[in-house]
Amino acid sequence: APDLFGTWMVEVNFGRIGAPGRTRASAYPDETSARAFARRCLRRRLSAPRRIGVPYSTVDFSDPDHWLDELGASFTTDV
Repeated sequence: APDLFGTWMVEVNFGRIGAPGRTRASAYPDETSARAFARRCLRRRLSAPRRIGVPYSTVDFSDPDHWLDELGASFTTDV
């Protein structure tokens, strides 16, 4: 989402279960750049079974603009 100054912010939270998580916040000048970054992150998550043998467990996911539809994928929340 855009911040108060119009810069697009993308925040990615990750970490192992039981450990303090990490947050990566990235700033982008426009929505197109922010979407491209988010798509790269999501594509990497979707390739987990091939890369590491198991899928990621999604704890929380917000996709109000349906960006996943563009990838042809979906996440389920395991809480």
